[in-house]
Amino acid sequence: MREKKNVPLGEALPLASLGLSTNPYLDELRLKRATLWRPAREARWRWSWVPFFEGVSVFLVACPFLMALWWWVSMDPAAALVNWKQLWINLAAFVTLLALAVSIRRLNEKAAGVVEEEIDAVGNTARSQKGHQEL
Repeated sequence: MREKKNVPLGEALPLASLGLSTNPYLDELRLKRATLWRPAREARWRWSWVPFFEGVSVFLVACPFLMALWWWVSMDPAAALVNWKQLWINLAAFVTLLALAVSIRRLNEKAAGVVEEEIDAVGNTARSQKGHQEL
């Protein structure tokens, strides 16, 4: 992109009018907020597909245990071929990962809320300072 030369001072637009922030701290907070997982504030649909796919993935991961349990309850001969010790170990790991995922999501949502509050506070401070400068 070529740099424009000989631009009159009156025609140059300030950074704020171009939608660019002049507050680096606010930019850093917005970047942190963008990296955190959080549900969208303005969802286009009332029902989100994310919980549906999370539920399907949890069901698919739990399927081997559920199948083995069904074989055992229904007294299917295939239950004799199941390595129950390995299945219980896998179930314990699955439950642990599920608990970790839930706690990580909650912590992430709390962190996103704190960052959002800080952005609002910094934005309100910047607006009030700008209002005082105009007076």
